[in-house]
Parts: sequence; C-alpha cells; structure tokens
Amino acid sequence: MNLSPDSDNDYFSDAMTEELIHACVKIQGLKVASRTSAFSFKGMKLDVREISRRLNVGAVLEGSVRKTRNTFRITVQLISAKDGCHIWSETYDRKLSELFDVQEELARAIARELSVTLVGKETQLVQPPTDNAEAYHFYLKGRFFLNKRNPDDMRRGIEYFERAIRADPEYALAYSGLADCYHMLAIYCALQPSEAYPRAKAAAAKALALNDTVPESHVSVAYVALAYDWDWVIGERELRQAIALDPSCAQAHHWLGWSLLIRGGTNAAAEAANAARRAMELEPLAPVIHARAGHVLTYAGRPEEGAAASLRALELDPHFAVALETLAYAYCHPTLRRYDQAISALRQALKLSGSAARFMLPAVHALNGERDEALGLLRDLELGVERGHRPPGITTMWISWAFAALGENDEAFRWLELAYADRVFTVALLNVECAYDSLRSDLRFAALSRKMGVEPEGICTKSRIKERSP
Repeated sequence: MNLSPDSDNDYFSDAMTEELIHACVKIQGLKVASRTSAFSFKGMKLDVREISRRLNVGAVLEGSVRKTRNTFRITVQLISAKDGCHIWSETYDRKLSELFDVQEELARAIARELSVTLVGKETQLVQPPTDNAEAYHFYLKGRFFLNKRNPDDMRRGIEYFERAIRADPEYALAYSGLADCYHMLAIYCALQPSEAYPRAKAAAAKALALNDTVPESHVSVAYVALAYDWDWVIGERELRQAIALDPSCAQAHHWLGWSLLIRGGTNAAAEAANAARRAMELEPLAPVIHARAGHVLTYAGRPEEGAAASLRALELDPHFAVALETLAYAYCHPTLRRYDQAISALRQALKLSGSAARFMLPAVHALNGERDEALGLLRDLELGVERGHRPPGITTMWISWAFAALGENDEAFRWLELAYADRVFTVALLNVECAYDSLRSDLRFAALSRKMGVEPEGICTKSRIKERSP
C-alpha cells in the first residue's frame, strides 16, 4: 500500500511488492503466490484468512510504503492464515540507495520466520539489475504502466523505459520492458505490427545480448519470433529457456501453448492444452491468463474447457472484453455451435471499450445462418476500410473468417492475404483454425500455409475426420 503523500508513488509500492515476490520465489521450499494473483487484492478490504483461502497459502505478507525524495519507510507484517494472528512485523527506515539491501533483508526475514532453510548464507536472493538508482526507478515506472495493459499507459511505459536506458545503456531489463510495450501495443490492436515489431525486435535483441540469465530477455525475444518473424523454432526455444530459468513464468507457459499449436505434430494439441493449464495454475487470479488460456484450449480442440476458462476470467473481472470474446469463440467451435450465446457475449463486449467484438459479430451471424445480417455488418466494416479506417491487427482475421463462413472464398482469401501482409500473428494459426476448414482444399490455402511455414492440415480437421471414421 502506498502511504506517500504523492499518489504518483504507487509505482514504488507496487514495485516493492513485485521485487519481493521475485526474491521469495528463489527460496527453496517456499510457495509464493504470483504477482498478478497477489495484486488482484489491491485496494480490497478482505479478511486475511479469506485472502489466504483464495490464494491457497499459509501466510500473508501485508505492508505499506512511504516514500520521500531520498528516503523510504517500509512497514511489513506476516500474518498466519490459520488464525489471522501476527507472526512477525518490522519497520525499515532507509535511504533509497539501500533499496536492494532492504529487499534482501525482507526476503531472508520471511524465510526465517516461516522456518524455511536457505541453501546457504551466501545465497543472494536479490540481484541488483543496475547500479544506477535513477535508471532503476524509471524502469519501475515503466513496468507499472506496462502492467496496466491499456494503450495510453503502455505508451507512457515506453517513455519511462527509454529514460531508464538513457540513464543506463547497459540495463537489460529496461530493453526487455521496452520490447514488451511495443509487442503489447500490437497485440491490443493499438499499433500496426509492421510499426511495432521492428522496434520490439531491436530492444529484445539488445536485452538478450546484455543479460541472457533473466527470463524476461528470453520471453521478449520469443514474443517477436512468434508474433512477427514467424520463426517457430526460435520462439519455442526461447520460451523453454525462460521456463528453465523461472518455472513460475506464466506468460512463458501461455505463449508456449500458442507455439505448440503453430508447430503442430502428433501431440501438439495435448501439449498446448497442458501449457495453458499450467499458466492458469501459476496465475489463478489473473483474468487475462484465463481468457487467453481459454483461447488456446479451444484451438486445441477442447472448447468446453476453453469456455470454462473464459467464464472464470469473467468471474475475476466481469468487465473484461477479451474474456467475452474468447468465450464467444469457444461457443462457435463446430462441436458446440452455441451461436446465440456467442452473439450475446459479443453484444456484452460491445458495451466495453477496446473490444474487437464488432469484427467478430459478422462471422458468428454467418455461422448462425443469418446471412443478411452478416453481410450488412461486413458492408459497414468494408466501408470503413474504404474511408481509410483499416482494421488493426487481428481484426482482419475475423473478417476473413466471416467471408469463409458465408462461402465467399475469394473475399476470405483477400482478407487473409491482407492479414499476412500486415504480419498478423494469428495467420500462423491456419493449421488449427476450424473456421478455415472449408478453404483447405483450395490451392491458395496450401500456398499461404507454405509461406507461413505451417502445415495446412489442421487439428480441427483431423479430429473431425477421426470422429467420422467407422
């Protein structure tokens, strides 16, 4: 909790929490709730025992931070989940230059009070990422805004990461943060991939060159490899390296699921589903992880499980448009065909900002046999394109999906080629996209698949062929 007079210091209290989580994760035998799960309780007035139950932990660390220009005070208390009683408490009054020392002291004190044995006294739990205090604080602010996951704040994140890099040009994590901001701006359809990813690629490469011992560098490289370079080998390799460095990295597990689907193979769907499940286990209270895992599970041929994951995301955040979209996608799977429910979910999403639902609705109406409704919505979208309002990123895929559902194959391929030209990540999922089953016999589909380096025969098609076999 930030008790500083300036609310702008929220970044500092958040950062202290995040850094302490990273330090405690390194303590052997200590189970630590993830950042996203812990932060889901921020500002909530819940009993510690209820928080413990939801997180499935035996103790909760509460704290507050008061920061001035050159000093800070941290007050912490470790509370038992069993009876809500205090196990230990402490107050630290220090200079900002002693920040890393306090983080180390705190982590060791927690281990001591919970009777967890460190590997050795020489074990260092907190590795200072930079010797430049100014660079570190700019980095913390950058991460604070990146974690908000909305375009305006992510652009502010870019500014702070760039300031961190100017203060310390050798700061690997700042380059990684910069890369992730550009990647997320493309994923959230706020920046065209062709504009975002060259910048992300340069920053990610620099991060890895400066420090290949932190998982963040590898994840940043993997984002670019998968989402823009379409280099499936490097993408999967970097994600597995990130997981080797930090097995609790939920984003690495989540993106590994996507990578496995793209790569294909005999066990790809099962492995991808397991990766999605592992991401949810690591981040049980993160709406975005559950929603995106739902997407992976549906692509992997498990739409019931995908819908359940999306519904869990909505339990955690009823106003999360992405969860409504992934729920609608699950309902549209050929084995479910719950089109009315999908349309209802998308209409709810339309009421929320930042939703891509209007690009998805034509396809769902087409699948539901409502051809005139679908064509009317598509005409409105195409008129917007003619006026220069080109759909960003993934939305071009939804339009191609609608034309495929209508049997308008020429238009479906025109939009697919547009998505390919824009280097939209989801073009790579041709091999597992059920919506394109009707296009697979077309020579243009095989040609596009070859350009992407993926197999044109998809999981969805294979599973239904198997189901029809005597």
